[in-house]
Amino acid sequence: MMKNLRFYLQVIFTVATAASCSLEDHPPQPSCTYLGYFLVQQAHNGAVKNVFNDDYNIDQTSDHHPKKTTALRTNVTRDTVRGVDTYTSADSDQSLYTYDDGYLIQIARTDITDQQSEKDNIFFLQSRTKKLHTETSEITDFKYENGMLQEANFKQTITYTPSNIAAATTILTNKKEYQYDSQGHLKAVVFTESAGANSITYYDNGLITSITGVDQYGRSFTETFEYKDGVTKKITNSDGGAQEFTYDQKGNMTLIEITWNGVKKSQYQFWYDDSPKPGSSISITYKGIPTPLFITGIPQNRQRYDEVNNTVKNETTSWETQTTLIATIDFTYTYNANKYPATRIDSWNNDNGVNRGFSKLAYKYGGCQ
Repeated sequence: MMKNLRFYLQVIFTVATAASCSLEDHPPQPSCTYLGYFLVQQAHNGAVKNVFNDDYNIDQTSDHHPKKTTALRTNVTRDTVRGVDTYTSADSDQSLYTYDDGYLIQIARTDITDQQSEKDNIFFLQSRTKKLHTETSEITDFKYENGMLQEANFKQTITYTPSNIAAATTILTNKKEYQYDSQGHLKAVVFTESAGANSITYYDNGLITSITGVDQYGRSFTETFEYKDGVTKKITNSDGGAQEFTYDQKGNMTLIEITWNGVKKSQYQFWYDDSPKPGSSISITYKGIPTPLFITGIPQNRQRYDEVNNTVKNETTSWETQTTLIATIDFTYTYNANKYPATRIDSWNNDNGVNRGFSKLAYKYGGCQ
């Protein structure tokens, strides 16, 4: 059975493009330093209205690597007919990056979330609750030998405190082991996880050739990658699914086509402006780490690594049912004197052209020249 869209987008925008951005090898000196954003997002479906706020901030080192990120998020779902908030949440997130002689040696993330619901519909492990306090701690330690990354060890501890049943703690660990050939070139990354998932990612000339492994449910998978001019052109999965990619002359991804056993199921089209992306001041290459390292918190960050410019329109077309479904998101920008986006307004429309929501985003910069 075809994997869900979320999985495909993760593959498309992270793993598949990890080695395809030649601009990151020698990134131009940015004229503005990206410091974060403030987002207000509203969605509506009949009498139900949802409002989400996200205040994200990032401090960078002198060589444009992340030093500290923070985020404060709130989410409110309201029944406008009854005038009642049916769900609220507040989230505080922080990540600290530690370096030693230019090497990234640790990322420490903490997250505290409080959720409250009108009814027992907050999912907590195998139960439901009206209130849930969650504390998450994540530590990633990086181990080097002879100046090259050998291991990345991750540990996640989550403590859940619900309102109606006993608290619980879950612990997840995983490890990535990096293997090199006699010339010091990366040839494979071996991933193992305490939940049971494992995989091996194979490389050739810095590009992923295939990923093979078993997911946490014991299902085997293999993905193979094809390239043209250094960018990912196609990913084929052993379950019969495939994704094909088209780019413009600047390297922006303009089309993703998803097929299942040769039959097209959906496609995603993208249009762009001519301005640099806000997050382009953040380096994703690190001393001693052979692959780009991805951080969270950049708007549309999954597309960040195959885009040069800013998306002005997304269009999703699906043929999964007998009726063709089309949904669009339009992005409208204002720009600062350095031609970076200053604000962005998103408008979402469903297949009938009915607006389902919008978001307003204000970017934060410093040191603009």
